[in-house]
Order: sequence, then C-alpha cells, then structure tokens
Amino acid sequence: MLKKYFSIVAILFLLSNTGSSELAVVKEITGVNLPESFIYDPVNDSFFISNLGPSDGPDEKDNDGYITRLSGDFTKRVDKWIAGGDEISLNAPKGLAVYNGVLFVADIDRLLGFSVKTGKQVLEVKLKNMGAVFLNDVAADDAGNIYVTCTGSGKVFRYSTVKKTSDIWITTGKIATPNGIVFLPKEKSLIILSYADGIIFKFDKAGEKLSETATGFTSLDGVDYDLKGNLYFSSYTRGKIWVMAREADARLVYEVDSSPADISVDRKHGYLLIPIMMDNRAVVLRLPKD
Repeated sequence: MLKKYFSIVAILFLLSNTGSSELAVVKEITGVNLPESFIYDPVNDSFFISNLGPSDGPDEKDNDGYITRLSGDFTKRVDKWIAGGDEISLNAPKGLAVYNGVLFVADIDRLLGFSVKTGKQVLEVKLKNMGAVFLNDVAADDAGNIYVTCTGSGKVFRYSTVKKTSDIWITTGKIATPNGIVFLPKEKSLIILSYADGIIFKFDKAGEKLSETATGFTSLDGVDYDLKGNLYFSSYTRGKIWVMAREADARLVYEVDSSPADISVDRKHGYLLIPIMMDNRAVVLRLPKD
C-alpha cells in the first residue's frame, strides 16, 4: 500500500513540474458566471457555454442557470440565450452536446434539449427516478444516443433520440465517479473519466469495458479529442490540462490556478475550449498544427 502511495505521489510530482507548451490564446471570454461546459457546433457555427449562475451551488434547483451563445467568429454574443425564468426551468447546467440541431444540457437530474435555431425547449428527460443526483457531462454518438454521466451516483444514463427512451447504460460500481465523456466515432467507443480516482475508461457502445488506464491524476473533468486522435483532458482542482497520444505518456499543455472544467476541442478551427469556472471566464487556445 505504501509503495503504491509513494508511486502515485511521485507521478503527480513529475507531472506538476512538467513545462507546458506554448498554445496561443485566440480569445478570452469574460463576463460569464461559473462556466462549466464550453463547446462548438460546426453545423450552426456557434459556441455555447453553460453557466451555473449567480449562486455557486452546482446541485441547487434555483432556476438561475443560463447558456451563453457566441458566433463562430466571436463577433456576436447573446449572454443569456437560454436562461432559467418563468418560461424555462434551468438550474445548474453543466455538460453540453449538440446532435441533429438540438443542444442537449445536463441539469442536476434532468436531460434537457433546446432547438439550436430557436432556443426553444424541445425535450425534458427526467432521470431522478433512475437515481440521477448530479448529472455532469453529455456526449452524443453517431446513432442518436445521448449519454449523460452522473458523478453523484456512479451511473451513466442513455437517451435514444430515435426510440425516445432512456435507460441506465453504465450501472453503479463500474466507474466510481463518472465525469467527462466523449464518443470516438472512428473506434465506435466512448471515453469516460472518473473524477475521484483519476482513471480513464474506454467502453464500447454496448457498455462493455474495453480498457482502463490508471493515470494517477486527480479530479479528472473534461475530455475531448483532436483530428489526430490525441486525447485532451483536464484536472479541475489541479488546474491542469494534458494531451495523450496513442501509447504515449500524458503531456502537460496548459495550466491555470484552478477549475478548468468541461473542456472540448473545436476540430474545425483547431481550438481548445476551456471554461475556467471559478475565474468566471473561458479561454480559446490554438492547438498546434504539427
């Protein structure tokens, strides 16, 4: 046990002292309020940022959450494109994903859907009766399935946009604290990060585990891939973002004081999108071309 403990400490020390590469800052977005997720929709050429809102409770049903929308060239911005209020209930929006013209949003114990064209709500999937307590990240596969991680229960839920049904895709016990999730279209598999124990899992679409990588990282949060297949992932409490190529060690590429949450990659422009929650800002970095 002690040997394992000191090995992990050594790994963390080496990683924390690895110099990060210089990624050019394309844009810094301020004026957001506890931003949790930051994604790009190439079909509608728009960026979306989920905001927990003025109260800092990530699990409070206070109806003060909202979604910020920006144009692909950053010249147009609607701060509260979708916002909790009289017509819409939006509490603490976290993970985002766009599929077939719908922006899917994880909100505590519900999966919500909004038309990207109009901003009107088109879907509400209540998952509380299945054990949802702290829904976190969202991903869509190529068959219209929407996956939602639940860090609080250890489950991953799945909603079929074709069948209009929902189920428990990953049951409690397989992943301690599922957080970031992304679908890999070439491999037809999904990567899931476990927040508490720093493990990177790969599952097939049937929910069978393909691999498990014990990285020694802590508080793993967001994850996405670039066009070369490199995997980017963040540590919320350590303020670090790494990239990991196939069969290679993780390399530190960006560092802030804390709270890089649900990062993503804009593969059209070659950007790394980073919501820095506790700083109330987000940054856009240009990824290296070679």
